[in-house]
Amino acid sequence: MSHSTCWQSAFSDRRDPFPYREAWKRTWTVVTLTPVSATETHVRIASMGFGTDGESVVMQRFFEAGNAATLKTLQMHFEHLADHGADAP
Repeated sequence: MSHSTCWQSAFSDRRDPFPYREAWKRTWTVVTLTPVSATETHVRIASMGFGTDGESVVMQRFFEAGNAATLKTLQMHFEHLADHGADAP
């Protein structure tokens, strides 16, 4: 089972259907992690396959905001660890 199939299966089991079900079928995302130094990593998220139809445009905005929030949360988490040590909650 491919990763795409796993995600599609997860969405198909939801009680509140993912609102961009058709547009989502044509998209994919690549996350690239590149070491910059011993303490830094460059994270790049590239999403492709968005159409120009209304559902795709709204979905793209949804994922742009969601990805930005996720990256900010990860950044804050790792900054906290750097400031307080690996054993910090």
